Amino acid sequence: MSNDPENTLPDRGTSLMDYPRGKLITCLVPDNGMAVMLIVALKERHQLLTADFHRCRGYGGAREPGGTSGDWGCGTPMCVVTVVVGDDRAEEVFEFLGAMVSSRLRGGNAIIHQGRLSHVTRFELPVGVPDEQEK
Repeated sequence: MSNDPENTLPDRGTSLMDYPRGKLITCLVPDNGMAVMLIVALKERHQLLTADFHRCRGYGGAREPGGTSGDWGCGTPMCVVTVVVGDDRAEEVFEFLGAMVSSRLRGGNAIIHQGRLSHVTRFELPVGVPDEQEK
């Protein structure tokens, strides 16, 4: 067991109520470049660095004879975009993402939802650190 304060767990008396509150916003969007566009827009317009995405396959909607092309059939490629925000910004970011997806969705489906997190860990970069440049 280490006595190093950097490697010790918080006091067991620490309550989750001692941590900031936040929300997780999740977007399921077509795998057509929209996920990257959302990540870039969140950084540029809202200075949010806590967003991520991954590609996956999904299923949603009934594939019945005569179904529309917007149904998600079995194995449809899609992306899941997630962003963690504080309670104070959740509605603003949720509405922003909804507007971005709605205005750019062509011939596909999307789902956006948000839910409360039990706690969040604040993530901030030092002031004045320049963005990384592509090589």
